[in-house]
Amino acid sequence: MLINSAIGFCVKDDSWIHPLADLKYKAQLVEQTISSETSDIKVQPDVVATSKKLNHSIIIECKGEQTLNELQISKYNDLTPTDIIRWISVHDPSQHTHDICLLIYKVNKAKFLSVATIPVLVLSDTSLEKFNQFSKKQLNQKFNELIPIADLIPPISYYPFSEIDHRRVIVPHALRVVQLIMNTGTDQTDTFNPESRVNDAVMKKIFRVWDIISRKQQNALKSKIIKIIKELLRSYPDLKSFVESTPTIGKNNTVKLVSFGNICNKIQQVEMRPTLDDFPK
Repeated sequence: MLINSAIGFCVKDDSWIHPLADLKYKAQLVEQTISSETSDIKVQPDVVATSKKLNHSIIIECKGEQTLNELQISKYNDLTPTDIIRWISVHDPSQHTHDICLLIYKVNKAKFLSVATIPVLVLSDTSLEKFNQFSKKQLNQKFNELIPIADLIPPISYYPFSEIDHRRVIVPHALRVVQLIMNTGTDQTDTFNPESRVNDAVMKKIFRVWDIISRKQQNALKSKIIKIIKELLRSYPDLKSFVESTPTIGKNNTVKLVSFGNICNKIQQVEMRPTLDDFPK
């Protein structure tokens, strides 16, 4: 949710707020490791957004319920401008600057603000609020007042799941990948093989920011999808029978699409059922 929100800040979209896009910021890295050229420092920020207009980057660390890791922030502070521009596209490398920023939920506001000296963006159900100062006055002016978000819908399509998410979060996306593979089949002899057919072209239709995710992360996400698809094929004979007998659906074949949709609905009804793990001990 927080990563999607952070990326969404950089995209002009009336369904969500876009304060960074207004200042020409674009997301350039998502969960990519940044390593220093002169030391052994390595960090993996959630989002790096850059404005060529302001010649400035914001390194955004999203924090859900985690505590603030002072060592992690210290590593960010030790990165030099040269370390940052090695990984992104900037207007003038010699003058480029950056800020580190936390994006947190309001419920954790007191916990983080008691120790954080860097800019903190606090997201609630109704607003986005800034605490502490950015180095760029344009950013401080943009966040000078509460930004209302009531009735707006947070994006979920930029980064719909991670490799550590619960299976039930990933299953709908795995079924969507199955459909995409079958839609792009060439003929009735095209074998359904997730290991060879789950490729970048398919994943780009699931992840809108696929091209700015690290190759390591891409491989992890593809592996997770492939694993779950194989598990679904083993667990649900109807799905296995369908993909083996109908390797190509075709985008306009209503009968096959309805049949596949019915199978997917039944699977999701089972997969989305609450388990004992969902209830407090």
